[in-house]
Amino acid sequence: MNYKVLLVLLVATLPFVEFVTPAFASTYQPMPSAVAALPGYKKVESLPPDYPLLVTVYIPLSNTGLLYSMVQQVSNPSSPQYEHFLTYSQIQKLFLPVGQYNQVISYLKGKGFRILLMAMDSTILIQGTVQQVKQYLGLSTALYSNGTYSYYTLVGNPNINAFV
Repeated sequence: MNYKVLLVLLVATLPFVEFVTPAFASTYQPMPSAVAALPGYKKVESLPPDYPLLVTVYIPLSNTGLLYSMVQQVSNPSSPQYEHFLTYSQIQKLFLPVGQYNQVISYLKGKGFRILLMAMDSTILIQGTVQQVKQYLGLSTALYSNGTYSYYTLVGNPNINAFV
């Protein structure tokens, strides 16, 4: 199978998994179980189990209310906090989910995913096969085409058992 990939719509985010923290659970929005195709595209055959996929795993930041408030303060010229930026260690302590991040990295590596990029202790770009994504992340794939270009997307609610 030869696919021209025009658009890769892949977002597998951890806010949607079964082990969300109670504070975040109230804002839980499940991923759709079906995805509408882009205009002019139709769902076509399935991707083979060994087809390589790129997936972004996002672990939500902590204390987002405080983060938004601090951003407004350091950006407002009339604020006493104007241009008083935090150090990386302060950001890490206040906002970054380092413990969860490290657990998820270990889980993904242990399941054979290739880690391509890691950013700010909250975002991980991985490569794995359709079968790995289905088996270890609980997500299916949907392939769409307009006859010239194709794209795939992930469908379902991610479930990462890194915290069991």
